[in-house]
Amino acid sequence: MTIAGVYLAAGAGSRLGGSKPAAELLPGIGLGGRGLSALLASGIDAAFAIVRPGDPLGWLPEAADSDPKLQIVFCGDAGLGMAHSLRCGIACAEAAGHEAAIVALADQPFVTPALLNGLANAWRSRPGLDYVICGSGDASMPPVLLARSLFASVAGLKGDQGAKRLLAEPGVAGEIMPIREPTLVFDVDTPEDLMLAKELMAQSK
Repeated sequence: MTIAGVYLAAGAGSRLGGSKPAAELLPGIGLGGRGLSALLASGIDAAFAIVRPGDPLGWLPEAADSDPKLQIVFCGDAGLGMAHSLRCGIACAEAAGHEAAIVALADQPFVTPALLNGLANAWRSRPGLDYVICGSGDASMPPVLLARSLFASVAGLKGDQGAKRLLAEPGVAGEIMPIREPTLVFDVDTPEDLMLAKELMAQSK
């Protein structure tokens, strides 16, 4: 019952004025590096970071260079929408024989290893589930664990479709893992979001 990490870091970042993973949180700390560090520090068995062709990868954390679990995957179709990056990552997890994949986003800098391990533990305690997703109030959001039973469905996604649209399909069984601290799943999409993330980062130091 091995679990892979699929790290979606191919966002164009058009609203941030450039590559989203490379957006600076603090001097020398890129937005994408924080989430990847958390993923690598969790209990996953392998990690596939999905990036755009030509990404110089300057945002990668130092730990990435020496972590044998990590594989950088250049997704040629990334420009067609998030679904194509997700498809690429899930295809890697499936080809490597993993039974599930935790999908994490490069624009969620406050995700922790404990949160990711919570998803894995919830699924391992009920391996018949097709997914386990984070939830806050009435909303659900990434990171999300997708079991192998959903891998084939992911392959049919297109454009900017995300995995969430698969979770409501008939016969799909899942669980929502409550998140008591909304900051943990805060995502950065706009310059205002980035400014708030910088403030939160500064407060935590």
